[in-house]
Amino acid sequence: MQPGGNPTHGAPGHARIVDVGSIAGKESNPHFGSHCAAEAGVICLTKRIARELALDAANVDSVAPAIIATQFIESLLPEEVAPLLARIPMG
Repeated sequence: MQPGGNPTHGAPGHARIVDVGSIAGKESNPHFGSHCAAEAGVICLTKRIARELALDAANVDSVAPAIIATQFIESLLPEEVAPLLARIPMG
């Protein structure tokens, strides 16, 4: 991609791209290998897009929350959830 070559985001320095990943993309979790691999892909893609748009002064970021209350998490056994919660510094 050439500098200024992305007509979809307007003037240089005004693009903001934020994706939502997961901490699982950075920290492996037992029994969640495919999820961890997918989230690592999101992080890698974000870095790639950031490098491609850097010359256009676009900001590209990824938010990677830790465990959140979802239907999937609620379906896990307490002994599966405990190690995930233990990794959160503020509990």
